Amino acid sequence: MSLPAVEIRDLVMRYGEVTAVDALTLTVEAGTVTAILGPNGAGKTTTIETCEGFRRPQSGAVRVLGSDPITDARIGLAGPVWGLGAAVASWLTYLATGAPIWLAITELTGFINLFNLIPIWQLDGSRGFHALSRQERWIVLAVIGVALWLTGVGVLWLVAGVALFRTLQGEAGPGHQPTLLTFAGLVLALSWFARHVVTQS
Repeated sequence: MSLPAVEIRDLVMRYGEVTAVDALTLTVEAGTVTAILGPNGAGKTTTIETCEGFRRPQSGAVRVLGSDPITDARIGLAGPVWGLGAAVASWLTYLATGAPIWLAITELTGFINLFNLIPIWQLDGSRGFHALSRQERWIVLAVIGVALWLTGVGVLWLVAGVALFRTLQGEAGPGHQPTLLTFAGLVLALSWFARHVVTQS
């Protein structure tokens, strides 16, 4: 049996005292066409926006092609998190041995993983950025600006440019503070490694 295209389980969405979606359960099989009909205020747009990742479920679960935006962000940022771990390990190895190759590995690891944070296409940064609300995206842009000012790492211009373009577009994610903190922390730490290595050589 194929994976459902959309799977909604007990979705609840409220606006203040108004319950727009009340324990909705719906499965849309792959290859089918489904219409959501109802009067104004019935929760149609809220449901669709939740499926698209623009809103975060207040209760229940929404999966599109087996994934939700928050889980996808967590999975997407796992690569740069492991990359940061590799940079730390190579930096510590350099400090312990003094071998210049470990310094070069640290710089390259920082650069590659910063490049991977560009929020475009299927790069890991895009998957993380997709979950962020518009306000969280502005915070990430501010952090990128600070990292650029502190380190001067050139690839941050590319990360910032694409992030600004995505922030100014109409779409935004549901918002997720742990993803925001992870993304911002990665930008700062990886740019520090790349810059620190350059200044030490």
